[in-house]
Parts: sequence; structure tokens; C-alpha cells
Amino acid sequence: MKTKSENMFEQFCNELSIKCNRIEEAKEKRPDYEVVINSTKMLVEVKQIDPN
Repeated sequence: MKTKSENMFEQFCNELSIKCNRIEEAKEKRPDYEVVINSTKMLVEVKQIDPN
């Protein structure tokens, strides 16, 4: 299940025509997305900060 932050990140990438692929969740820690800009690949971790 995606967080609000992840949905917003996907929308941001979509609006800017940035290719982003969600990386499947696993038991070990992994980045959330692979982003490709001008043939440069980057790994991105999206954090959700909730008010307490």
C-alpha cells in the first residue's frame, strides 16, 4: 500500500514527464523508486512525515 507521499511523488514525476518505477517491497530495506532522467538512473527513498 502506498503512502500519501508516494502518491504525490508519482504525480510530481508524471506531471514533469519523469520516468519513475516503483521498486517492489522486500524483507530487506530498499529504495522506493528508480528514477530515470536523461538516461541517468537514480534510486529514491520517499519518506512520509505525519503530524503527531
